[in-house]
Amino acid sequence: MSSKLFTHYSFDECGNEGQLFERLDEFSNDGKIQYNVENQYVFKIKDLELSDDEIQDLCNFLDSMDVYPYIIEEDEDDDFDDFDDFSDPDDDYNGKRYRSNDDYDDDY
Repeated sequence: MSSKLFTHYSFDECGNEGQLFERLDEFSNDGKIQYNVENQYVFKIKDLELSDDEIQDLCNFLDSMDVYPYIIEEDEDDDFDDFDDFSDPDDDYNGKRYRSNDDYDDDY
């Protein structure tokens, strides 16, 4: 069974935060991970040198502590930059503002 270490986790439902952060500190002190608390109940974690077995153990531990992946939704404004990848200089469509009234169908 393969486990994936996510970048953000919510510890809102964790029953023993002391034990959670002791374990994270052990990995951090060994140079295996970096982590920091982002807000009241979310921390960010970065894998530095975890083996596959250590990732599996850490994921199992987080699950046993009721610590779950926290999915960050991208800001909608960031998506607008992606449209530059689709622009085609040879595209002959000039947009709505360049059309004359003759370009529209009378059937509407």
